[in-house]
Amino acid sequence: MNNELPEGHIDSYEVITQKDDTTGDVLLPIPPELLTKLGWTSGDVIQFGLDDEGQFVLTKEVKE
Repeated sequence: MNNELPEGHIDSYEVITQKDDTTGDVLLPIPPELLTKLGWTSGDVIQFGLDDEGQFVLTKEVKE
C-alpha cells in the first residue's frame, strides 16, 4: 500500500474562530498537528495576511 500523498496535495484544516471578550480580537486556533508539522511553538510571532488570490496566509516571523 502506498501512503505517499499525490503531487500537488495541500493539507487543509477547518477551525472555528473565537472572539476575545476583553479586546474584541478574533482568535484563530491553530491545530496542534499543524503547529508540530510547521515547527511553531508558544511565543512565536505569526504574521497574518492575504495572498494575490485572496487566500489567508500565515507566516512565522523570522528573528534576525
